[in-house]
Amino acid sequence: MLLNDEQKLVRHTMRAFAQERLAPNAARWDRDLHFPREELRALGELGAMGVVVPERWGGSGLDYVSLALTLEEIADAVPKLPSTAAGGVALPLALSPQQTTAELEF
Repeated sequence: MLLNDEQKLVRHTMRAFAQERLAPNAARWDRDLHFPREELRALGELGAMGVVVPERWGGSGLDYVSLALTLEEIADAVPKLPSTAAGGVALPLALSPQQTTAELEF
């Protein structure tokens, strides 16, 4: 598959983050039953917790290929973590198109 420039940037950014911050700690986290809150927060700051969520709702507004690339790079470093990251997009995707922005504000 040929990636566009934005998708290549997503892959590069997520791969670098995963290799620098996730992979070196994965075995210890698993052994110690540690939940990596700081790393999840940092992933959120990178936009990985709302890849396909529209920007007007606080997401990155990217496509599903970018989501797959994000989850793939995270999974390569920490196999158990993508389900947590994917959960960050599941709720917004479950909303019906009829719901207004006002209803989404908590």
